[in-house]
Amino acid sequence: MSAPLQEPRRYAAFLSYSHSNDDVALWLHRALERYRVPKRLVGQPGGHGPIRRRIGKVFRDREELSSGSDLAAKVQLALDESDFLIAICSPEAARSRWVNAEILTWKRLGGADRLLCLIVSGEPGASGIPGREHEECFPPALRRRLGPDGELSEEPAEPIAADLRSGKDSKPDALLKLVAGLLGIGLDDLKQREQQRRVRRMTGAAVAATLLAVGMGFLAVRATIASEAAQRRQKQAETLVDFMLGDLGDKLNEVSRLDIMESVNDQAMQYFLSLPPDDVTDEALAQRSRTLNKIGRVRWNQGSLATAIESFEAALLLTAELVERHPDNVERLVEHAETLSWLGTVHWNSSDLDAALRRFENSMKALEHAATLAPADTGVQLRLSWLIGNIGHVHERRGDLAAAETAYEQALGICQQLVAGEPGNRQWQAELGDALDNLGKLAFLRGDLVEALAAYGRNDALKRDIAAADAADYLARGNRAISLQILGRTLIHAGAVVPAIERLQRAVQLFEQVRLHDPSSPANVGSQASSMFDLAVALRIKGDPEAALIHADQAGSMIAAMKVSERDEVLGAEQVQAINLERVRLLATVGRWDEAQHQLATLAAARDELLARDTLDVDALQLVASHVLLAATFATARDQADQAHRDAGAALALLDRHAPETRTPTLLALRLEALLLLARRDEARKVADLLREGGFAQPDLVAMLRAAGLPFAVDRSLLTRITVGLPPLD
Repeated sequence: MSAPLQEPRRYAAFLSYSHSNDDVALWLHRALERYRVPKRLVGQPGGHGPIRRRIGKVFRDREELSSGSDLAAKVQLALDESDFLIAICSPEAARSRWVNAEILTWKRLGGADRLLCLIVSGEPGASGIPGREHEECFPPALRRRLGPDGELSEEPAEPIAADLRSGKDSKPDALLKLVAGLLGIGLDDLKQREQQRRVRRMTGAAVAATLLAVGMGFLAVRATIASEAAQRRQKQAETLVDFMLGDLGDKLNEVSRLDIMESVNDQAMQYFLSLPPDDVTDEALAQRSRTLNKIGRVRWNQGSLATAIESFEAALLLTAELVERHPDNVERLVEHAETLSWLGTVHWNSSDLDAALRRFENSMKALEHAATLAPADTGVQLRLSWLIGNIGHVHERRGDLAAAETAYEQALGICQQLVAGEPGNRQWQAELGDALDNLGKLAFLRGDLVEALAAYGRNDALKRDIAAADAADYLARGNRAISLQILGRTLIHAGAVVPAIERLQRAVQLFEQVRLHDPSSPANVGSQASSMFDLAVALRIKGDPEAALIHADQAGSMIAAMKVSERDEVLGAEQVQAINLERVRLLATVGRWDEAQHQLATLAAARDELLARDTLDVDALQLVASHVLLAATFATARDQADQAHRDAGAALALLDRHAPETRTPTLLALRLEALLLLARRDEARKVADLLREGGFAQPDLVAMLRAAGLPFAVDRSLLTRITVGLPPLD
């Protein structure tokens, strides 16, 4: 432990970092300055003197020196006035001469024992590994000790580091490691105090919820005593319910007390269901419907679809009553439409497509009426485009691509009108991009990769410009990453593997920036992991399975670290299964057959659960057929020809049953693989022709065809047109 500090300096810590890690530096700067030391530690002796209530001020040169003219002198002064230096370590920081100079100056000031590190990417010690030098995350001044002459010696240093890389420290744990170092106390002691504080918060929230629930029940009972008093207490009760479902609900979610939240929801529902929809003002009815909608959304987020429907149905009775009273009131029509839309969404999640379509269409009627009453209301137009897009999704999932196209084109037209009215509105541009994405997917399902890539490319160009307009807009950055991921994934099928890898690599980078900005969001973790697996697929197809397996393992670690509920909500069980299957394929590609077969066997239960369904959509069918064909491939490798033939036949039977007339490239590719394994060359040739017509030229499948003696001529001119027409990466 370092010696106690004689007198606290102006800054508790000096942050040294590369510009590429601005987002992490901003988070750390705010987190340290806002951190409150647990009360039971304040005043106790620490390694650097009595522990203060706050960490203190943190120096971040990008913020403090924005107007300074003498950067070197100001940095020197800030270093002199800092108790600690925290180095944010990444390959970019390792190559930054400024970061290295700051660390070297700090050591020369005698601060080597008051130097902490936060690793965000790269690999410590990679500079000593041939071929991986570019991954080094520690600057030279951090890797080596200072000699008596004030220069760096050859003696290696061992810096203390928190680690934000995937599979290492979570953001809260990394913060606590750094706080423990700054306070000079043991990490375990700090964690114990933090846990005690968390327990107290949970207890407080639970007690508050219980008291409020009792209070709500008391008010509800009192509300029936007298007419005038009833209205007043009714309003009090409903205001209380609104608070419980809002501010208190957020606090209960933070401390994972969903059981209390469910109890609050149930009591609130019983209360509202006991109230008649008449004899009350319009505003009171509207307030009740909004609260019931809020209960429905909470239940939907918790995965309780049946009770969510109950809440939305109760709200629908009230919004319908309000529309009946005021059929030409735009606000009432919009609220009614949104309640119907939520019901459609819950039915969609319940796989009740008929009910979902009915709700969406009724919602559209209400919104269309609102649009005729208020044609200049862009909010109504935006909601209408969303709703029509949802109707398209239902048609698409039912296999009615013509009806889906009609809906998507209508939604696209609305978005184009919004953009034409306000060309500089980035939200309208983003909505236009999403509409193009829907049409791109439809083209893909029809087997037209060229049209799909054209739509995806226009979407990516829009998302690129939106993200470039505001560097602090991480939502726009994440949307750009999604468009790049979709574009890259489709380019693989078209045979443009190198451009696909470039876009997927960029998507991974952008998702990492978004995740570091908000590491608490499971969606950010899941998005980055998903894009890393797509990159692994591209690298395998390119012929680099070892690099592919590294990316797959990293992504797998990220997914494994997620809570099961978060993982299923963000990625979905089917996508997780697809990711696991790709890893099995990679293991087999690099010759790790035993491990691959073992992992494939562990996925059988999820496959059988899908097989039990009466119908399979495109994603589920692709998943099951891929699993069965992998088993056939393994049987072939073991010289078990009969078993391979049975598995390939089973895969083909699945495709014949669920998608006999499909032109979707991914399903056609699986059909082709099954036919080749069954040596049905004539049928395989016909499927290959269909794929070629749509622009399909995935290299591994082309190689499989040629190995079977079925030449597949790749249209190089088409490939060139596709790649030339792509929007630039930045």
